[in-house]
Formats: sequence, structure tokens, C-alpha cells
Amino acid sequence: MEYLILVSQTSNSSCTFCGFCDGSCKEQGVQEDLAVFTPHQFLLAACTLAGCTNSSQVTLLTAQLPPSHVDAPVLTVLDSRTIYVQWKEPVEVNGILDRYIIYIANNEQNFTKWNVIYNSTELFLDFTIQQLFPGTEYLIKLAACTGGGCSISEASTAITDESTPEGVPAPKAQSYSSDSFNISWTKPEYPNGIITSYGLYMDSVLMQNSSQLSCYAYGLAPWSLHSFRVQACTAKGCALGPLVEARTMEASPEGTVDIFAIVDGSKEVQLKWLAPNKPNGKLTYTVLVTGLFYADQANANYSIVNGTRMLCSSNESNVWIPIKGLIPFSNYTVQVNASNSQGSLISDAITIVMPPGAPDGVMPPRLSSATPTSLQVVWSTPVRNNAPGAPRYRLQMRRRHSAGDILEYADHSKATINC
Repeated sequence: MEYLILVSQTSNSSCTFCGFCDGSCKEQGVQEDLAVFTPHQFLLAACTLAGCTNSSQVTLLTAQLPPSHVDAPVLTVLDSRTIYVQWKEPVEVNGILDRYIIYIANNEQNFTKWNVIYNSTELFLDFTIQQLFPGTEYLIKLAACTGGGCSISEASTAITDESTPEGVPAPKAQSYSSDSFNISWTKPEYPNGIITSYGLYMDSVLMQNSSQLSCYAYGLAPWSLHSFRVQACTAKGCALGPLVEARTMEASPEGTVDIFAIVDGSKEVQLKWLAPNKPNGKLTYTVLVTGLFYADQANANYSIVNGTRMLCSSNESNVWIPIKGLIPFSNYTVQVNASNSQGSLISDAITIVMPPGAPDGVMPPRLSSATPTSLQVVWSTPVRNNAPGAPRYRLQMRRRHSAGDILEYADHSKATINC
């Protein structure tokens, strides 16, 4: 027995293929080179020497394929942030058109990253891309899809209109010496076009206008404060970045430190000093006093120590500062040291003569019973008299638990008395 397969498109009744096979076909066959996504009618005839018998007719549809070719889209730049995209339907769809997809890439990412900006089944033939970056080159390609897959066009190129830059950075001003700055900056976050120049303003004065991203400023005063700001320009205009301030490095102070003193009582002086002509930095003033001091007066240690002590440290000048802890009826020399991170200078010494004062180190008296009706009172001499001549003593007494008058004995020059 032999089989005959008849195939025809539904739109054409003529036989487009006739296939013969004998019993070795095992009741199956493969038909190739048919039209894509097209209905075909199949009819099987079984034949012997006596004749043929036909089967009923069967209609089958071939599968879809991606479109054969997709033209590149047509791009129209509307403004600095908008591109209008148009395209045509593929000539050979090879199925039922399902959707259009638009891919976009830009030169800021070296055209290596493609993003889907449009994906729709509504089958429009245009789309407006918004919120783009000004002055940026874009590649845009179109994909047309059927149930059999997608075909992608070649990329079209468009450059959005330029605009003024955005995100101009603050410059970095670094000082490595007391008279200069190294200033540098980066490109704007959004150039919005081709940067034609960078302007650097120092203290509101344009000091450089070029394509460079750095500048060297010199001939400045030590520890001087300056402001900096960067301006970036495209063909459409310029934009300024934020203002920053910075100081040059310190240098050793120059000049003299003049000091003034006013004696304020027997144990204290008021001291004032003037800043040097060129501080060249943030100064710290230290008051150095040389003379006699008690070892630890707070703990009743009145041992005399002759030396130099730092009695004050301050960042201020031209203000009166109290200097305490001095001993009456003694002489001191005072100097003020002005220093910063790079050096110091010290004032000329001045001499301060403290006036006499009350004795220091007067201890409580010691009592003993001399007779049933009298007391013997003994005391030690003061640690320091603080005045010329011998001290005189006055004894005051009041009965315990009594609110009566205080009994006072006349001045004495001796350290003992019976009362």
C-alpha cells in the first residue's frame, strides 16, 4: 500500500505538495518550507492497485516567528529633556504583532547599559521620552515582538539640547604651607552639555577661568581666611557651586607681646597683654610668674618654694586677667608666652612688687589651765609675717555656749599670755 499526502493553503485550492511513501513511512511524515503563520489543508490518500481512498481534510496553522526586519526609529529632539520617537510597523510581521519595546542608553554610561523605557501592547507608532538629561547623547532602538519572539532594530542617535550645569561641586582647598592653597574640584553631577570652562572665584574675585579642574594660589598671609567657589559653564550658560572657606597654615608668630600689670591687693594682680603684630595663627597665651610660692596652701603647707609657675592659659588678648596665689611683701617677674602650632615668642619680663599684707599660716592657740581661775594661752608665730617688723597679737575670748560679749585682750608681742 502507498500513501499520498496533499497539502494546500486555505487561500489556494491547488496542491502545493504531493508526497508518496510506502508502508515503511509508519504512518508519519514531515512537511517543510511552508509559509510562516499560515493555515494549510492536509488530505491523506491511501492507494492500492485497485484505487485510492481519501481521508477527511484537516487544517493546520504554522507557528509564528519574530518579524523579519525592524527599521530603526526616527528621533526628534524637542528640548533639553525630551525626545520624540516614531517608527513603522515591520513589513513582514511573521505572526500577530504583540508589542513594541524601546531600549535606551546614554554616553554617561558609555552606552553599555540598555534600559527599557517603553513596553506596550497598544501598538502605537510613536512615544515621547521625557525627563532626560540635557546635552546628553542617547542611543535608542526598537524591538517588535510576536508570539514567536522579538526582532530589534539598529540604534538611532540623538543629542538633547544643552542647558546650564546642575550639581556644581564645592571645591576642596588644602593648604600645605603658610602662604598657599591647592584647590581642586570635580565635574558637575549633571553637566547638561559640554563644559566649556570652569571659573574659580577666590574672595569673590575670578582668579582662574579655564578647562582645568585645579588651581594653585600663593602669596597669601599665614593663617588667613579665604572663600572659594567654582563656576561651570556650557554653551547655554553658567552655574555656581556652594561657597567654602579655608585658612592657610600657621607660621611662627612675629612681633612683640606687650604686658601691663595692676596690683590688686596684697595677693593678686590684674594682668593684660596685647597680641603681636603678626599672630600668624591661633595663639595660646601662657602667663609665667617667677618668685616665691607656698608649696600647698590649700592643705596648710606653707613651705616656701622659689620657682616659676604657669598661673594662666588663655586664647584671649587685650583683656584684664586676675592672677592669684601670690605672696604679700615679695617680688615677682612676669612674662607672657604666645604660641601656635608652628612656634612661639615670649614677652620681655616685668617686675611686680607686692605690698605688705596680713600674716599667713596663723595656727589656732593652745590652752592649758594655769590655776582654777585662770588659763594659759600659747600660740605659734605665723609661718610668714608678710610685712616688715615683728607681728603683734590680739587675743579674743568668749565663754562657751554664751552669747555674751567677746573679751579682748590688748595687743601683745609675745606668743603666750595668762588670762
